[in-house]
Amino acid sequence: MKNLRNLRYAVMMSVLVGSYAISGATGAFAEELKSFNLDEMIVTATATPVDKVKTAASVYVITSKEIEDKQYQNLYEALQSVPGMNSRLYGNGVGYELSGYSVPSLRDKYAVVLIDGVNQSMDSKARNSLLDINPKDIDRIEVLKGSASVLYGSNAIGGVINVITKRADTRSQSAVKYSVGNFGYRSYNVNNRGSEGNTYWSVNLERREAGDYKDGSGVTHPTDKKNNIANVKFGYKVNDKLDFIVKYDSSHQDMKWSELYKKSGVVANHDGEFNIDNLTIISDFVDKDNGEGNNFYVFKGNMKAVRNYHHNPDTELPDGSYTFKDSGETYKIKAFRIADRYYKQLNDEHRILIGAEHYDYKDVYLEGKNKIKENSAFLQDEWNFAKNFKLTSGVRYVIPGDFAGKYITSFNLGYNPLNNLGLYVARNEYYVQPSMGQVFGTYLYNPNPDLKPTSGNTLEFGMNYQIDDTSFINANIYRREEDNSISWIKEGTKRKYVNVDGTAQSNGFELAYEKQFDDNWKTKLGYFRTWSNKSGKQSFLPKDIVSVNIDYSKGKTDAGLFALGKYHLYGKSQLYYDSLPTDSFWVCNAYVNYKPEKNIKIFAKINNLFDKDYSNVGNWFDLNDGSIDAINYSDEGRNFMLGVEYSF
Repeated sequence: MKNLRNLRYAVMMSVLVGSYAISGATGAFAEELKSFNLDEMIVTATATPVDKVKTAASVYVITSKEIEDKQYQNLYEALQSVPGMNSRLYGNGVGYELSGYSVPSLRDKYAVVLIDGVNQSMDSKARNSLLDINPKDIDRIEVLKGSASVLYGSNAIGGVINVITKRADTRSQSAVKYSVGNFGYRSYNVNNRGSEGNTYWSVNLERREAGDYKDGSGVTHPTDKKNNIANVKFGYKVNDKLDFIVKYDSSHQDMKWSELYKKSGVVANHDGEFNIDNLTIISDFVDKDNGEGNNFYVFKGNMKAVRNYHHNPDTELPDGSYTFKDSGETYKIKAFRIADRYYKQLNDEHRILIGAEHYDYKDVYLEGKNKIKENSAFLQDEWNFAKNFKLTSGVRYVIPGDFAGKYITSFNLGYNPLNNLGLYVARNEYYVQPSMGQVFGTYLYNPNPDLKPTSGNTLEFGMNYQIDDTSFINANIYRREEDNSISWIKEGTKRKYVNVDGTAQSNGFELAYEKQFDDNWKTKLGYFRTWSNKSGKQSFLPKDIVSVNIDYSKGKTDAGLFALGKYHLYGKSQLYYDSLPTDSFWVCNAYVNYKPEKNIKIFAKINNLFDKDYSNVGNWFDLNDGSIDAINYSDEGRNFMLGVEYSF
């Protein structure tokens, strides 16, 4: 077995190296186009431009028009229609911004979020991945599904979400927007973007407020949110090949939220703050004539979270009443990341990509050891070794802090028997060190410094097929095997993360279909199915996920309907199953936009159209007497938003 393993690595190294990567792509439907473009380019899959059909990977594109028409305010909303995506929030998300469940999950594993190729991760305690977005500045979002750790780092187990922003505009554009809704929702937004000479910019300022909400069963969840958002970007075009970009993103939020305990009937009201300030510097060089490019960035992130818990049930007394306790937690995370990526078209057959990356996370409120770091370097080769065949292979050497270094590899073989058909097979490895919360502990979890890194691989077979000028389909099936998976066990009144013995295996099938019926109607359909050999306490992915998008556009009006169905959440053997209103549900959202004038847009949006009582997350609280009390995290019932936007 050992000889086979050595032979496998020798073959991998001899073929050279590669896997998935990142940068850009054109949207599947440009605003002015009513048919698919066979020359559409996808970059997230290989870090260099590749025709959509020839992209040997499963990539889902969300266009800027979709983002603006559907009034998405954060990545959580924008990503709901992606097959295999299962981002989860506690309730409406207020108060749980740093919870592990708020990070995007693809195929039940973390997905790395990039903004213009810059990794936004801030470890498990600082989930800024679902930060509020500036829709006016987004060109498109590319979602690469499947392990991509060789090019995007160890946490890219489930995939990569690349938010690609716009570059220079030829003129200055400004917009003011106001929206209001039920449950105390209000938003005030001012946006300006444009260019002058070689300089371009984008500035977005927003204030959002939200209050108490009712779930689909009519239960009130006390909530209060006051959120100030700022997104600022300045770019300078040195010449037609080189850009320098500086970005600052800030979100400061004061909040109050509640937890509704099912057994005791207690409503525990909490308060706190959640603040993020990120600074990014990018140098981007692209020489199309010589097939050469280099991307360098430095990212500094700061997050502070204060959560004060009031009136939590502590012990059940003989008469059925409870004693209570107050508690709290404070985190201040400092993240630093620096990376460089260089690619070169050597000849008609080979294009190489080479890069290096360093990151470290530090919790300044932890005493003693409070830092996790990682260094890595990678190499990729795209080899057109025969007509209609391309092998993309790569290797990354990872040195994860205090753990032993390890090589991880990836292979991706693409075959295009026809101009409109692409077939592929891929095998990608990953190696992930435990997070700060898992090693050093949190409010609910005891520390475990003996945790080992998780390692695994994903094998995938897929197809991209351009059926005709108006329809496109992607289908794939995958199997993931993982050793030293991390789950948790109960330890006293807390929990503790531990490594799971044996090899965990999960499998999945995905299908995505897009169709432009005519100049007015189009649809996107998605289906995802998963099965595994271990349910595990952290197997959060529903067995089946179905998504339906129907969009209509004519003249001054845009309208659409989105339906999402999830079946068989969790497993009935899991303790927190009782906290879910249902283990299967459908939720429908609708939107409409009307432009009476070129510079005026009136919009409306209804979420949870049929007032369904549902929750994506279950949980419970351990009482001192050894019993548990399930918590109600139901999402918002039927809610609406009305607004107007004026551009000038």
